[in-house]
Amino acid sequence: MNLQNVRTVFTGFLLLIIIITTIIIVSIKQTQYVKQLSVHIDEAGQVVNQTEHLLTLSLDNETGARGYMLTGDTSFLTPFEQAKIHIYPAMDSLRGMTTPKIKSFVDSICHFTILRLAFSTQMVQLRKLYPLTEAIKRYNANEGKQYTDQIRFFAALIQQEQSIYINQLRSDYLASFKKLNIIQYSIIGSTVVLLILLAGRFRNELKQIKTDYENFESLVDAAPDANVIVNDHGFIIIMNKQAEKLFGYSKAELLNQSVEILLPEINRHQHKQHRENYSKHPHARMMGEGLELFALTKNKQVIPVEISLAPVKTSMGVVISASIRDITERKEINLKLQQLNKQLSEKVHTQTVQIADILESISDAFIALDSSFRFIYINQSAANRFERKAADLLGCIIWEALPQLKDAVFFSEITDCMLNQLQKSFEQFDPIHNQWVLHAVYPSSEGISIYTKDITARKMQEKQMQEANEELRRLSGYLQQVREEERKSIARDIHDDLGQQLTGLQMDAHWLRKKMAEADQTLIEKINEVSHSIDMAIISVRKILSNLRPAILDDLGMVAAMEWLNMETMKRYPSIQMKLVSSATVINLSPEKATSLFRIYQEAVNNAVKHANAGTITSSLSADDTFIELLITDNGKGIDDQTIKSGGYGLLGIRERTYILGGTFSLLTEKEKGTTLKIVIPISDSYVKDINS
Repeated sequence: MNLQNVRTVFTGFLLLIIIITTIIIVSIKQTQYVKQLSVHIDEAGQVVNQTEHLLTLSLDNETGARGYMLTGDTSFLTPFEQAKIHIYPAMDSLRGMTTPKIKSFVDSICHFTILRLAFSTQMVQLRKLYPLTEAIKRYNANEGKQYTDQIRFFAALIQQEQSIYINQLRSDYLASFKKLNIIQYSIIGSTVVLLILLAGRFRNELKQIKTDYENFESLVDAAPDANVIVNDHGFIIIMNKQAEKLFGYSKAELLNQSVEILLPEINRHQHKQHRENYSKHPHARMMGEGLELFALTKNKQVIPVEISLAPVKTSMGVVISASIRDITERKEINLKLQQLNKQLSEKVHTQTVQIADILESISDAFIALDSSFRFIYINQSAANRFERKAADLLGCIIWEALPQLKDAVFFSEITDCMLNQLQKSFEQFDPIHNQWVLHAVYPSSEGISIYTKDITARKMQEKQMQEANEELRRLSGYLQQVREEERKSIARDIHDDLGQQLTGLQMDAHWLRKKMAEADQTLIEKINEVSHSIDMAIISVRKILSNLRPAILDDLGMVAAMEWLNMETMKRYPSIQMKLVSSATVINLSPEKATSLFRIYQEAVNNAVKHANAGTITSSLSADDTFIELLITDNGKGIDDQTIKSGGYGLLGIRERTYILGGTFSLLTEKEKGTTLKIVIPISDSYVKDINS
């Protein structure tokens, strides 16, 4: 039986003695009781009020403890602690009542309030020590309810007593004596009820002790490590199944044996001294605190172990719980890891030397910095570039040792790479060495590596290639201009010479047909055939002239020529619908730009009709003071990636014409959903020169 149960029994018997003494005193001093009845009524009223206040505090205390039990939320402990603080002053106030009868009730109420408070405190402690499910198993909810009911019961008795006292003032001594007997009987009945409750409490406590012991054994057996519990004399009182498995002993063989039986013979005497010293100042000790410990099994095998110690206070005194873990396998693994680490270190050293040899042999500069931008490695090429000795730079901050590197580009790029942990490559012109260099930056959490390569030759080649491309584009533009002039000249010659000659032949054929109306029918038919051939030749010449250079382009301008092209296309392909929307009917472009933009539009329409199988072609033309934008959209089958890359379907010509004009070319296409072509060119020739330069 634990200390709490002893206190419960003692309190119960003490309460019985108090009740019996109170009954005797009340019976002997009935006369004094009547005289002091009015005083008792006031005290009873105060007790009732104070009892209600005490009951409220007890319920607040219980609510906080129950909330913490169910949720584990520490915010519920605030009302629990507040109520706990105010309960004792309230009980002291109740105990200040002097009347024996009222004092007996006060003692009863205080007694059950203390039990109620102890029960709530036990709930909080259980919840702190165990998870919710285990904590619920370890407390009896009915016990707290019984305490609360007893408090309410005695409060009701006090109220009943107040009523009795008031009636006694209105009746004579005999009535008061009879009512006093009723009170005495009630007290006796309460005593009987209290005895019954105490008996039930003891019975439940015995059951709970048995259940707790069984649960404790299950909990110890469920532990992953071997567990041995010894008393303050060093004898084993509890052990789990893992301990049996580890040491090879059964419980019957080890229980009540000295714990030194589990130690090698050479360590037993010293361990006994350590155990005695530990018992004087017990404290928790975690596993792996630097101690090299060994244990002895039943078959005399010595094994390396780790042991944690935890002192536990019980009714039998302080016992020590020892958790024991076999680390034989870990020792073997650690030994293998040490061997592997040694091998790895040797390989790392070898590879580091090889990498250093490689870095020293390359002609490009390579440096490595730590997270503070201090040199931790610099190859000879980098040292030569900085015109410093590598040994003088190691350990120095790069910006302090080489302040010329702290320029806007290099400093910002390197710090940005380090800050955001981004790999990056960037080019920079080095005015000191008159070189173009490429910096490849590789950051990590430990530092940053920078590889610098001289790309001056490549930049020169790129510049030469760019100049050659510009020359080719100028040549291409010139050739296109020459071609347009040739087309224009050929069209003019065909119109002026061949066109006039065909027109004359046509007039002569009509004249002959009129003059030979009565001639041979065969001759007339031949003349008609010649006239028809001349008509077809004239149509062909007009078509050739339109293809070479539409006259409407020179006469009415680019917008009119585009609209004419739309009408001619819809005549040739009736199933196609075309529409051109222009924000301005007249756009001030040079003849060369107007011709080139018309050719771009002509080629785009031709692609949509012949290759994309478009049914609808919608175009828009807009311009401001600086740029002109041409947007062509069709609903055809789109253009595949290979065609776009190769520049097929006339895309290369469109792109080249656009670049020659100093404009931009963009293409948006999706399979079976059509294509959108966007051309933007500057209106001013000076703007084109600025772009090309």
